[in-house]
Amino acid sequence: MLGFGFLSVVCLLASSAIAGLSSRAEPFRFRQGSFKIVQFTDPQDGPVFHPKTKAAMERILDAEKPDLVVITGDLVSTGEFQNKDQVRRSLEALAQPMESRRIPWAATFGNHDCDALDRLGITKGDMMAWMRALPQNRNTDDPAGVPGVGNNLLRVLGADGKPAFAVWLLDSHSYAPAEVGGQKLGAYGWIQPEQIGWYAWESHALEAAGGRKVPGLMFFHIPLPEFGAMHAAGLAKEGEKNEDECPSLINSGMFGAILARGDVAGVFVGHDHVNTYVGTWYGVRLGYAGNIGFATYGLKGEERDRLRGARVFEVGEKDPRAFRTRYVLASSFGG
Repeated sequence: MLGFGFLSVVCLLASSAIAGLSSRAEPFRFRQGSFKIVQFTDPQDGPVFHPKTKAAMERILDAEKPDLVVITGDLVSTGEFQNKDQVRRSLEALAQPMESRRIPWAATFGNHDCDALDRLGITKGDMMAWMRALPQNRNTDDPAGVPGVGNNLLRVLGADGKPAFAVWLLDSHSYAPAEVGGQKLGAYGWIQPEQIGWYAWESHALEAAGGRKVPGLMFFHIPLPEFGAMHAAGLAKEGEKNEDECPSLINSGMFGAILARGDVAGVFVGHDHVNTYVGTWYGVRLGYAGNIGFATYGLKGEERDRLRGARVFEVGEKDPRAFRTRYVLASSFGG
């Protein structure tokens, strides 16, 4: 009986792994003409995954039933960890709400994911490998020669079998060097020229393959300088701004490349936990999701947890550029 039970478990695990690999290979498709994405950002948890964060994620997923979840960085706060096994277990706990519901998900990295990598003896590549070992993860191989980890393109096929929508994931890196060219710099990292070149090349390739530009959404952690410029111009019409934007001090040119290609309809980030605004800057929608993590900072005082939540995107196959987005509060789902 013991032997039979052991073999049964082995067979079950093997079949689950095969099913996971099979689903990973399948392209995304519009479901009855629509595709829904949920963006979680900044869980920024420590060795013990916060039960409120888990409960909020589960309730949002059960209510929204997305086709894809994107987590835009600060998955953990590595400075709080003592060893690599704690980091791996925390990432697995973060993934559990999607894994248990068989919801595909992918992630980008943020600055706090990198706080103590040298001390812990791990790399972002190690962390990505742990996530990619989970059946529902859809992060793909990194393009060769492109800086960062998690630079990915996820395609959504239309009814004609051709790519009709693109989900771009970029590594916005962590912290800037303290000094560049003899001048103090500091603050946060920025998207590198090779990453912009990769985006442009893949964008052209998508257009050439399908005979049309493929609209899409782009996700990463640290906002571009254009976010602050847009808000200062009074063009953020939805949501809240409760802290100053914290972009890199270097403008990478990412937004200019997006304008040049004309395919990305929106750029969405995290990083600034209590900003949830969305606006349009030269035809491209720029927006935040507020953070989902209950273990890290929020608003002040009694309102500390008011903005914990997720951003939801609903994309129609007939006109993907006219995607709809809304910010949902964790408190709206009880608990």
